[in-house]
Amino acid sequence: MARAIRAAVSGRPGGVYPDLPAAVLAATLAAAEGERSLVTVVDPAAAASAPEAIARALALLAGAQRPLVILGKGAAYAVPIGSSRA
Repeated sequence: MARAIRAAVSGRPGGVYPDLPAAVLAATLAAAEGERSLVTVVDPAAAASAPEAIARALALLAGAQRPLVILGKGAAYAVPIGSSRA
């Protein structure tokens, strides 16, 4: 769900369609187990121009042993107007 929310509000915002089986919708989960299943989102929909977000991304990349960066079409829309698209 965190990924769906991030996709809906990040880059070029749009709709998402989470498909959940009926068994999942009807299931119950203990609070402690639910807390253990939570994920931490590093930058939920951070603005690309936010200096602290850029510094955090650079630090994460600098410390990565095998970095993988996946960019979608939203990256093209994030280029500031008037900048070079080399």
